[in-house]
Amino acid sequence: MSNITSIKCVLTQEHLNSVCSKYFVPEEVHPQLPGPNDTMHERPAGKVGMYTRFFDYANYRIPFSNFFVSVLIHFRIPFSQLSVFGSAKVSHFEILCRVCNIEPVVGLFRYFYTHNYKNGWFGFTKRPNVRACYSKNLDSVKNWNDHFFWVDEFVVPANARFNWFSGSNVSKDRAPAASEYNAEHASILITHASPFLRFPEEFLCWVGISQMDLNAFIRTTDPHKVWIVERARAENEEPIVTVAKHRTVTLLLTSVVRPSGELSASVEREFVEDASGSGGEDQEIASVGGHGNVEPIVPTMDNVVAKIEAPGPRRSKKKRVTCGSEGILAASHPPKRLRADC
Repeated sequence: MSNITSIKCVLTQEHLNSVCSKYFVPEEVHPQLPGPNDTMHERPAGKVGMYTRFFDYANYRIPFSNFFVSVLIHFRIPFSQLSVFGSAKVSHFEILCRVCNIEPVVGLFRYFYTHNYKNGWFGFTKRPNVRACYSKNLDSVKNWNDHFFWVDEFVVPANARFNWFSGSNVSKDRAPAASEYNAEHASILITHASPFLRFPEEFLCWVGISQMDLNAFIRTTDPHKVWIVERARAENEEPIVTVAKHRTVTLLLTSVVRPSGELSASVEREFVEDASGSGGEDQEIASVGGHGNVEPIVPTMDNVVAKIEAPGPRRSKKKRVTCGSEGILAASHPPKRLRADC
């Protein structure tokens, strides 16, 4: 296997534009195409490298979730050195927790996983003598480490704390103490173990990983295939984007105009020194920038979708999506398996 410092970028500007459009990469993070001879290690100042497979294979979006950033902070992993396989395991754990109505915390994640390091990349492996929270191992994937691009470093708060790791060994992460995770929650995740899947955008929005503009989605859906019905939100019912936005890291857009020292100080103030997330309440500390720093990327909707179904003669090819009181959009088509591009 090649080393992270020797693999050169083969991404084209056309492909980068397509990725940014498809996965809603905000312009505020200034995505930039590397040079043809650039490696992940040779990133420009103030930038971090991001693999394109991070979006489809690992199910993550920008802005990142607070939980994802807290995992990086605990294990002191520079974001540019995180493999897509490692990020896929973090997202799978976070999604499984959300579906089981469990707040994902680093202590519980550490019960199942510890980190590893090989050829310049960090990943995660299952702890020995612990039952897995997944039902099948990850499938392999080709051509993931030579398709990357740059984004502003503030996308990953506190990333500047961690220098590029070039050693041969990483410090061992001890198994969490019983007080650092909820044993009942661990048992629930084991009972509901699921395979690694690629999920549709609407589902990722519901679990708080994507902040796609749902209003834009329902307006651009093919009117010949679906019938849109809206209802007013119930009293005291929060819009789904309002609920989801508190699960993700606020993008510090002011970094473009702030001196680097001032930005770094701002990040340090917002993140406490210990972001291990050992308890549900402690996990809240990973929210960067407060709620008044910038406006949310996705505007709040006054209405939520109640039902979407195919009318009349096209019912045999219908695409049915139902939505509960929380504004959940769940497509009837099953998600795709994570498989290699071969």
